[in-house]
Amino acid sequence: MDKIFEYDVIRNGETAWIGTGNEEKKRTSSTLITVKNTMSKNSVLITKKPYIVRGGITGKDTVYSATIANGNKNAYLAVTSDPRLSDVSKYGGRTAISTMCYCLVEYRIKKKKVRSIEALPVFLGDINTVSDDVLYAYLRESITNENTGKDIEELKVLYKPIYFNSFVKVDGHYYYLAGRTGNSIYIENGQSLLLDTYHEFYLKKIDKAYSMSDFSECNKEGKRIISAEENIKLYDILIAKLSGPFKYKKTTILETLRDNREKFIDQTIEKQVEVLLNIVEWMNLKCIAVDLSVIGSGSKSGYCRMSKKITDCKEIFLINQSVTGLYETRVDLLKI
Repeated sequence: MDKIFEYDVIRNGETAWIGTGNEEKKRTSSTLITVKNTMSKNSVLITKKPYIVRGGITGKDTVYSATIANGNKNAYLAVTSDPRLSDVSKYGGRTAISTMCYCLVEYRIKKKKVRSIEALPVFLGDINTVSDDVLYAYLRESITNENTGKDIEELKVLYKPIYFNSFVKVDGHYYYLAGRTGNSIYIENGQSLLLDTYHEFYLKKIDKAYSMSDFSECNKEGKRIISAEENIKLYDILIAKLSGPFKYKKTTILETLRDNREKFIDQTIEKQVEVLLNIVEWMNLKCIAVDLSVIGSGSKSGYCRMSKKITDCKEIFLINQSVTGLYETRVDLLKI
């Protein structure tokens, strides 16, 4: 089959394919070389679809007792819609309220100006039609409760909506906005891991071997493709990436990998591959945390989150991308 690429394909005076030539006369320029050079480029644009959460008002249908509901500042829904029973501290309510999207707000508390990315719950309704009175009433109550009853002044909504999966640049690194937890927002890595051609090939080999539990594949010389030596080289390359292109990432596993390098070396090839795949998955936009329990760290290392209060950020841009990622507009959330 390889020989079909050696010959030119010409029809009606037009060349569709420039062959590579045979063994006796190899060409330095051919269509196959162009295709390979194009495919080896690390310039692929990755985009995610931003979205607003719709559907269930709460993640759980459980109606908690007044004792539990009263201790949860997010227990906004009462047992019934009857306004006389709306006090969750007496009658209980639901917790785990689903977040619809986010908005950028600014307010003043104790003479200090604060900017924050606030979560908006599903029960407010359509973000495009919700009235300003309802929106401001909810935000004022939520922020006041969060600040233990302290009065807030000059509350303003500066930008809405900010979608889930919004692409942002925070203090030099790119992320996607995910869910919230307390006063923090989970952020997923938005910066792709780039490796040289050989290690891209090697990564594919260990991924296939791990999925099949077979590490015995050999090259043409009869030498094992997957080895402890190559695994250690890839491990060191990932450490170098974390101290280079990923050095501005808010949560890093760099010191964990450095401190546990000897433990990695002591593992079997299968366990080494497991660790490598977990690290690459974490660096490559696919998960929030990484399992490093094999080398003595946590099973959920590298959880990445940021404070919803962005006043102290050096820079934070909301990047609105086209579907292909070829066009974008940037909103400076510190200056808008």
